[in-house]
This record gives sequence, C-alpha cells and structure tokens, in this order.
Amino acid sequence: MTNSIRTLVHPIYASALSGLRWLGTFRSVQALRLRLLAYNTLNSDEAIHEATRTRCEAIESESRAQTTKPPAPVDYELRAHMNKLFVRHLSSDGRGVDYQALVQDKEFAEFLCLTRRLRDLDVFKMSRARRLAFFLNIYNALLIHAITVVGRPHSFVARFRLFQTAAYCIGGHLYSLNDIENGVLRGNQPPPYPFASRPFREAGHDARTSVVIDGGDPRIHFGLNCGARSCPPIRAYDESNVDQALEAATASFIRENVRIVSDGHVELSRIFLWYATDFGNDVIWWILKHWPLKTEEDLQRYRRVVQWAESGQLRITYAKYDWSLNEAPSTAP
Repeated sequence: MTNSIRTLVHPIYASALSGLRWLGTFRSVQALRLRLLAYNTLNSDEAIHEATRTRCEAIESESRAQTTKPPAPVDYELRAHMNKLFVRHLSSDGRGVDYQALVQDKEFAEFLCLTRRLRDLDVFKMSRARRLAFFLNIYNALLIHAITVVGRPHSFVARFRLFQTAAYCIGGHLYSLNDIENGVLRGNQPPPYPFASRPFREAGHDARTSVVIDGGDPRIHFGLNCGARSCPPIRAYDESNVDQALEAATASFIRENVRIVSDGHVELSRIFLWYATDFGNDVIWWILKHWPLKTEEDLQRYRRVVQWAESGQLRITYAKYDWSLNEAPSTAP
C-alpha cells in the first residue's frame, strides 16, 4: 500500500496495514476482519450486561418496591442520569472521564441497569430530532460502558473489536458502536477503512435502515466521543435543542482544532480527513460555514482563512491524533 493511500485510512487501521504485509484484495481484508472478530468478547447485548446483572436485578427490585409511578421513557431517564454523571466525573473541558470514580458511583450502576430497558424502546416511532439526540447519547454511553467492562483498548485489534462488537439491543435489534456511528448517524455509510461495507443491508432486509438519519449530518462527528484524548467533548443531547447543540459543538471544535500555523497554512483535526466525503467537495468551505464568530479573534481568523481560500493560497495539513484513553485524574478514594 502506498503512502498516499495510507493517509486516507483511519490510523487504527493504517497501523495494522503497515505491519501486516497487507495484500490489498477484498478477500484478504475480509479474512482479517473475520480473524479480528474471532477475538470478540462482547458479541451481544447480553455480554455487555453480564458484569452488572446481579446488581441490576437488585436495583430494579428496590426501585419497583419504592414507586408505583409508570417509568418515564428510557431515553429520557438515561439522559437525566448522564447529565448527573457528567457533572461529577468529566473533566472541566468535557474531554476526560474519571473512570475510576465513575464505576464506584451508585448513579452509574443505576444508569447501566437502565440500558437493559433499551430492548423495549421503539426507536422507529421517534421524531428525527429525538432519534438524533438519542443515538448521539447512546453511542457515548455505550463506549463508556464498554470501557468499564473490558478495559481500555491498547491495540488496533482491541479498538477494532470494541467498535464492531460492543452493542446494545435497542427495540429488539443489535446496534454496535459502528452501527450507530456509520449506520444510523452517517446515513448508512461505510466506515473509513478499505473495502468496508455499509453497516445495514438494503431496506427490506434490515429493519434498522428505518432509523437511519437520511443524508447524515456531518456535525455528528463533533458530538461523538470514541474514548481518545483528541476526540470532541462529551455531552448529553436533548431533542428540544439538538440542532443548536450540535452547531455549538461544531463551532467549539473548529475554534479549538483549526489552527493557523503560518500565513496560508492551516492545520486541521484528522476527523476532517477521515470523513472528508461527509463534508462535501471542499472541507475548508464547510468549516468556514460553521466558523464561530463570537469574538474579535474569531472574526480575524475567519477573514484570514477566507482570504487564503479565495486566492488559492491555502495549504492544509492534519494534526496527529492522540489515541490514548481519555482518562481524567481520579478523585476516587
């Protein structure tokens, strides 16, 4: 594989390509994928819940004994728990997670128990806004849940396995991290690695196609956190303002991750490279459309980039992505 091709590939896959004498054929790629999945330890909704099953049964029994009110929709309850947990266990910038303190928090145990109710949630009848907010939240929740069950992914194989196999049963159908990101939120597009296929089969053969966000929304990339230090901040999304919240998340990410290196030279996050097809024909103009303009510094930087882009003098490079776990310093005893 040439260097030019490798730069278009997600680094967790590119590193494997460089170290495995990649043959570059569809058959060999599929064979590797099957070997990686053979290491699967989270191949079902049951598997990810097994570690907390006994505690959850006790919590659910106690909850039934204490209230006679019908439960709120589980996606609303999950969001309420997420908001409380994020206040306690996220770093001030929202990027880091105090996993050690999180797993000791009773609220987190209750949150994990609530995810068992997802199997009865009807996502097919949700409005687009509610579905968008729900799947943004559930992706971030599932990622954190999986890390607390199997630990941090230390290698390409571990990270690949996590994205492909950590899954919740939602409304009777399994959704992995890959299914949620690339199937639902990106409009059923292939993941950014060679010879990848769409997560969901064509309509009529896979019911999950009915929950796909038609056309996708590139801003979702700034609402998803895959557990790495270079990922966007974690937050809980509400259907009532999910569009405004995504726009704010996008503007914030642009402010922090579009760096003017020198005259005519701009450095971007690799997210804009890996998912270039999501941002249209010219990523820099997509960025400028969503550029934050709240401060004088924002406005000055915007004008400089517009000038370079219009004159054809803009050079774009991409920053190194930090894949180390987004673990915040712990406050746990």
